[in-house]
Amino acid sequence: VSEVEHVLDRATLAAFVAGEPVLKSKISESGLGAAALIRPGMRAYTILTPTASAGVAGFVLPGNRVDVLLTVQGRRGGTGGGSTSTLLQNVEILAADQRLDHGKNGDAKQKLQSVTLLVTPDMAAKLTLAQSLGELHLSLRNDTDTALADTRPVTMQELQFSQEGFTESVVTEEENVEEDVEV
Repeated sequence: VSEVEHVLDRATLAAFVAGEPVLKSKISESGLGAAALIRPGMRAYTILTPTASAGVAGFVLPGNRVDVLLTVQGRRGGTGGGSTSTLLQNVEILAADQRLDHGKNGDAKQKLQSVTLLVTPDMAAKLTLAQSLGELHLSLRNDTDTALADTRPVTMQELQFSQEGFTESVVTEEENVEEDVEV
């Protein structure tokens, strides 16, 4: 593409490097815009609240994968005042809208205003209901971790008396011996 006017209403389909020529194969067709990024059968769903980024603010980028957590407050039925559950797992971030927020002492901080997820129509329905019931939060995943985790809801009642540590198995290069290390 040699003229800027030819790319103004198009979306990028692949990453660009500074100074790289803009190839037609890396941009959407004219007039499609961001819709070209949505695969057939999928939907773009935007979470508008800043609370969606509370756990991973500043780290969420398009192409990353996240789990979506739902927190509800004040529900009865033995939850002790609220609960958090994993609503969706391994969801792709289509877009992340970041704004600079100036703190009280003049520091500039990135604040996520919205996150657009690539989801199925059923997932979009779940997200719509979940947003009306409580707050959505994101948990960033490693790109190579695609396995679905066996999760269960966590209640306020469980947190009141809970203390957990995290143990990870480490193999040293010299000895090639496994040992448990508390993190």
